[in-house]
Amino acid sequence: MDVEEAHPAATGSNLFRHSNEGTTMDPSSTANQPRVIPLDDDKHGCCTKRVIGLLLITLIVIGAVIGVSLGLTLGKNANESSSASSSTLTTADYELRYNTFRSLLASAEGDSSGFVKMDSPQSQALEWLVYKDKIVEMDSDSKMTETSDFKLVQRYAVIVLLFALSGSNWQQDTLETPFSKLDECKFEGITCRSQGEITRLEWPLKELVGALPDEIALLTALETLDLSSNDIEGVIPERLFELTELRSLILESNRFTSTISPDFNKLSRLEELSLSVNYFSGSFPESIGAMTLLKRLELTNNRFTGTIFDTLLKLTNLEIMDLGASGFTGTFPDSIDQLSSLHTLSLSNVEFAGTLPGTIANLTNLESFTLFSPTLTGTFPSMIGQLTNLEGLMIQNTHISGTIPSEIGKLTKLTKIVIQATDMTGTFPTEMGRLTRLIDALFDINSFSGHVPTEIVNLKSLRELNIYQNDFTGDIEFVCQMPELGYFFSCGVTCDCCFKTCEDCAKVNGVAPEGCSTTTSAGNGTRAL
Repeated sequence: MDVEEAHPAATGSNLFRHSNEGTTMDPSSTANQPRVIPLDDDKHGCCTKRVIGLLLITLIVIGAVIGVSLGLTLGKNANESSSASSSTLTTADYELRYNTFRSLLASAEGDSSGFVKMDSPQSQALEWLVYKDKIVEMDSDSKMTETSDFKLVQRYAVIVLLFALSGSNWQQDTLETPFSKLDECKFEGITCRSQGEITRLEWPLKELVGALPDEIALLTALETLDLSSNDIEGVIPERLFELTELRSLILESNRFTSTISPDFNKLSRLEELSLSVNYFSGSFPESIGAMTLLKRLELTNNRFTGTIFDTLLKLTNLEIMDLGASGFTGTFPDSIDQLSSLHTLSLSNVEFAGTLPGTIANLTNLESFTLFSPTLTGTFPSMIGQLTNLEGLMIQNTHISGTIPSEIGKLTKLTKIVIQATDMTGTFPTEMGRLTRLIDALFDINSFSGHVPTEIVNLKSLRELNIYQNDFTGDIEFVCQMPELGYFFSCGVTCDCCFKTCEDCAKVNGVAPEGCSTTTSAGNGTRAL
């Protein structure tokens, strides 16, 4: 059988052609016969078509993907180009923007005099808004919308404040370019209500320098203004009293000067007023007595003159009153108990005349009472036991006399008691052993005498006991059971657990000094003899 007969399907399709055409093959030798694989012509055609079809579909999909991606890229580039083109302002655009802003702001200010000087905070703020700001924009007709009007005025007021109170790194950083794209409600220390109006401006400890500008009055919704612990100088601008929504005004620790304006009473909703540590002078206006919602009044370390209590006694909602080193004089009023809401009364370094009235014991909400007045006399209030909410009692450098009453044992919330440099005498009542929350007890430089009651050992929280320069006698061995206690006492008392005695002091110094006070240590506490 020849090859063609054995493989009829191979005729007309030589799938394997021998590479050496000059070689003669012996048809009778199977070893020399090429291997011929039979194929079905119909199946072969079908497969080929399927492969071609799949290739076409794949090419179509790839083309579509490329087309979509190219379209998106072109569209994005076109949009960016369009956006860049639309955000580019011409000189005419900036001139229109400047004139529009200036006109609107001058209307809000009431005049345009602030824009006359090019280096004024007002001019600097206007230029910042025109050339750097990205928040306030004009509409397609080159007009300001009502929302933009409000936003422009409020934003302008904040920027003027920043330029006026210059000098700190924080202030300079806030005016940098990134902040031009940031809503002023997101500036540090600023809080807004949901409608976008600023209600709280709190910039304490920012090293701000300069004078407070009138533009503060443009923040008409302001409820809290805290500029404490900066270096702001000059007078409080009269326009500040237009902020009738103010509840809290904290200007302490600055360099404000001049007198207190009688227009303060326009801030009729004010609840907190702190003007401490400034250079205010003159008398305190009686009109402030009409600010009956005041709860906190702090006027320490100023240069005021005249009396104040006739005005203060009208502020019956006061909870905190601090007049330390304020400069006020006058007589301490018997009717101090009219201020029945007081829980903090501080009269440190004041020169009030008269006597400490017993009515002080009627201030039953009092938690802290400080009195430091070398001109005040009188006796220690015998009804002190009524002040059961008292946590701190400090009476120093006064001519208050009398004894510590046994009722002091009722002040079980006391953590600190200081009776220092007074004319008080007598012994310590044993009821002092009930003051179990006491941490500091300072009774130095008085004329107390007798034995220190052993009930003191019950005061497990006590960390300091100072009875130096008094006339106590006897031993205070109980301190040896209180190793955490630091104490100071005079020669009249003894203590076996102490390293030195007054006799030792005499041996070292040759003479026992009055109130021998060599400091040593024993256990975990400081022992001063």
